[in-house]
Amino acid sequence: MRIEELYIGCFGKIEDRSIQFEPGFNVIYGENEAGKTTIQVFIKAMLYGLYARKKSIRENERNRYLPWSGERAFGTLTFTEHDGTRYLIKRSFGAQKRQDEQVVLDCITGQEAVHIDFEKPGETILGIGEEGFEKTICIKQLSSQISSGKEDEIMQRLTNLQQTGDEDISYQKAVKTLLESKRKLENQRKTGRLDELRICRERLREERKEAEQRHEEMIEGEILLKEWEAQKSALLQQIKGLEETKERIRKYKLYQEYKKLTDCQQKIHELNEEKKQLEQFLMRNGEIIQESFLSELQDKHSYMLQLKKENDALKIDQQKLEEAIAEKQEALKSLEAYKDLGEDEVDTLLTYHHENKVLQERLEQIFKNEEELQELEKQLLEEEKKLQEICAAKEVEKDLEMRVYQARDRLRTLKSEHAGEDVQKQSLLLKKEMLESKAKGVFIQIAIGIMIALVGGIAGWLQHPLFYGLSAIAILWCLMTFHKKGKIGEEIKEVEEGLQRYEKDDLVEEEIEKLTQFLDQAYQVFGAKDFETFQKRAEAYRQEEKDLIQFRTKIEAKRAQRDEKEIERIQEKLYQQAEYIENILETCACRSVEEFLECRKNYTQLLLEKNNLEKQKEDLFIKRAEKQKELEESEQKMMEGLEGLNIAADAAQDLQEILKQLSEKMARKKEIENEIDSLTEVYRAVLKDREEASIQKELEDFIPQESDVTLGDEKDIDRIFQQKHEELFALQDRIHELAHGIQKKEQEGKSVAQLEEELSEVNEEIQYGERRIQVINAALEGLEDAFKEIQKDFGPKLNQKTGEILGRITGGKYTDLRISEDYQVRITDPVQKEMREADYFSNGTWDQIYFALRLGIAQMIFEKEKRPFLLLDDAFVQYDDRRLEAAWEYLHVYAKEHQVLLFTCHERDVQKAKQYDGTNLILL
Repeated sequence: MRIEELYIGCFGKIEDRSIQFEPGFNVIYGENEAGKTTIQVFIKAMLYGLYARKKSIRENERNRYLPWSGERAFGTLTFTEHDGTRYLIKRSFGAQKRQDEQVVLDCITGQEAVHIDFEKPGETILGIGEEGFEKTICIKQLSSQISSGKEDEIMQRLTNLQQTGDEDISYQKAVKTLLESKRKLENQRKTGRLDELRICRERLREERKEAEQRHEEMIEGEILLKEWEAQKSALLQQIKGLEETKERIRKYKLYQEYKKLTDCQQKIHELNEEKKQLEQFLMRNGEIIQESFLSELQDKHSYMLQLKKENDALKIDQQKLEEAIAEKQEALKSLEAYKDLGEDEVDTLLTYHHENKVLQERLEQIFKNEEELQELEKQLLEEEKKLQEICAAKEVEKDLEMRVYQARDRLRTLKSEHAGEDVQKQSLLLKKEMLESKAKGVFIQIAIGIMIALVGGIAGWLQHPLFYGLSAIAILWCLMTFHKKGKIGEEIKEVEEGLQRYEKDDLVEEEIEKLTQFLDQAYQVFGAKDFETFQKRAEAYRQEEKDLIQFRTKIEAKRAQRDEKEIERIQEKLYQQAEYIENILETCACRSVEEFLECRKNYTQLLLEKNNLEKQKEDLFIKRAEKQKELEESEQKMMEGLEGLNIAADAAQDLQEILKQLSEKMARKKEIENEIDSLTEVYRAVLKDREEASIQKELEDFIPQESDVTLGDEKDIDRIFQQKHEELFALQDRIHELAHGIQKKEQEGKSVAQLEEELSEVNEEIQYGERRIQVINAALEGLEDAFKEIQKDFGPKLNQKTGEILGRITGGKYTDLRISEDYQVRITDPVQKEMREADYFSNGTWDQIYFALRLGIAQMIFEKEKRPFLLLDDAFVQYDDRRLEAAWEYLHVYAKEHQVLLFTCHERDVQKAKQYDGTNLILL
């Protein structure tokens, strides 16, 4: 599959944007927030839809990339299959998945491509799901590593290819078939055949239990029916006795009501007499006073008491103010000195006080400067003494140190060359000695060879001709030794010629002697014996010279700051100001300016507080006079209101007691009126709509007895009577229902024998189903074990593929690796020749390893001619320049046969794109 064009109508922040891709290498460059990630998610959404199962906005792609305006997201993706057929995926996305619309069209015919899954076309086109897509051909920034598990889609496809050569013939399909058979027998929803049989078995067991219970209940019902008939006869007798008791209670109750009527009449008469007496007491000017009059009197009295209380409080406040004013006046007597002191004098005092501090600080600075000057002059003498100790000469040439360095370097060079020549000469002498020793050895070998040749010749002549061969070999040996002797002679000659070149040079010796004398004289200037001591003392001399210059500069600066007359001026001014300040402090009896300011502040505060208190006293006096007048007027109105009341003359002065008596009498009058009304209501309620004479007539033949009291209430009797009737009716219903139930139980349900037979048949079928479940479980376990074994077989192929790719992008540095079932990688370290986990290597190498693993998996899963595009999102962010160059070289070759989409925000990838021909650069 190769992507040709994207049209993003509205997706995330991108609107109305078309992007064309070339068949080979495509580089999409844009800065952060330019829309690179949005385009990648758009491609995945076109192939697999939008993920929306997470609450987090960053993980919920639907919420994240739908337009904020509430509109739908939509767009198209045009792609070409390996056989050249072009298709168009057209999709739009709503707030929920059910609102999505999607279609896949053939670009030639315009017809819908029904063979492609329109909801997840990526699964049909690429042959992998969304998870497999993100684990193989989609490589994101810092996300090269792959995780796996038993249900991993990639692992399943690799396993199927290894097992059968066909990725569609899978362990999963076999497992799915077995699980489907198992679900038909039993499942969590309890809808399988075995589940239904178990439910049927429980139902039959319940029916058998119910049949046994019905038989027992029929026997118990016959016994209970006889007991209920006896209870019915007893209830009828009780109901008759209750009717007689009820009539007796009714007449006794009527007797009590008649008695209550006569009692109410007597009580009402007594209360009316008491009411007349109270009304006589509450008369004022011939009329009975009302509650409003009494309430008004009470309000006036409460107001009068409140005024009196406020007047007393004002009197107390006035006394307190007078006492406070006296205290302030007494406190001001001790500060009378501030009374005649003007503001100008205070300002002058403060100014002098401040200037005094400044002048004192200046005087201290002058004295300190003099002390520092003396100390610097003392240190200058010490530094001059140190300089004399370092250098014997009064003056040292400026370039002496440089000349010493040059002479020392020249001397070392001459000695080194001279020493080197001596070494070479000794080497040649040693070589000459060795060659002469070898020449002696050759002479000995020649003599031995001649002797062997002579012996061989004599033995051949005297004993056997074979000894002539020994003589021939000895002669050949002598010839070879003569040749070797000639080479040794030539080497000795060359050594002697070399020795002639190393004769002693008198000029070099003379220069070395002069340089040595110069250095000894220079060392004596600083009292040094060698160069290292000279160097240290010369450096110390330079540092001391710098210190002396600094000390002299500081001394000159301090002397420039001297002013002899300034001290006299400062002291004179200090004396004048101190005299003025002392006079003021003596007048105010203060020991310091701070104490003076504090006392003056207290004086001002006390004076202000005293004035405020006097003002409050005047205001309080006026307010108290007004309250007193208001109190007198209130008392006058109260006395006017009491005129005309029938109250004894000796009680007229106690207003509180008068109001209390009036209130109590009025309350009692109202209470009596309420009692009369209540008794009247009771009388009417008891009488109801009857006449008293008719009640009296009805009770003519009734004679109350003591036992009537214990008969109880009529309502209780009615309740018992009603209860007995209800019990009777209920008992009759139960008798009828029980008789009917016994008859019905004889007719309903299956027999116990029938239920036992059906239960036996169901148990046999359940046992057969459970045996089938056991067989299916055993098959699943066998498939699981086989699956684990097969997973191990494709490992070598994946190791080889991944190792080839890793070797190409690392320049052959890493080629040997092993990949586990969960995609963990171990790789051979070329330095230590040991295999280690990928996590031990650098981040860049780690990224390269898992990048190669993804490409290796993709090459195993997809056929070469069907291999889809490769999508990279800043996958080389941790690569250095060397790694990046290797990755680009590999991808450039890879892109010649397969499409590559590289998304990046790095300028260096843009520069690489410009270096490689045929790269399509897209700028966002």
